[in-house]
Amino acid sequence: MTRYAWSKSARGLTGRWSCVCRLLDAELESRHGSFAHLLETEGALAAPREKQIQLLNAELQPIVDMISVAYPDVEFGYYSKDLRAELAIHPLTDAVIYTRSAA
Repeated sequence: MTRYAWSKSARGLTGRWSCVCRLLDAELESRHGSFAHLLETEGALAAPREKQIQLLNAELQPIVDMISVAYPDVEFGYYSKDLRAELAIHPLTDAVIYTRSAA
């Protein structure tokens, strides 16, 4: 699992990045444990890459959206090294993540 946070203006945001990363970790762990556990629970460990990204996005984007309310000026999200993909991000941009309608 990888999560990341950055901002267009780094001045004074180092502590905020740390808070966002801790929140991302805590929410993932409390809800799903890990990306792999979530995929296993959904029976998608052997699914095609795009399907795994879709599934992970559907579960993780609500977490990112919730945290973004408290940190609207920080860009952050979940990234999977294994899938080499951004799974959920704030702010959300089109064409970055496979959506449910992309199948």
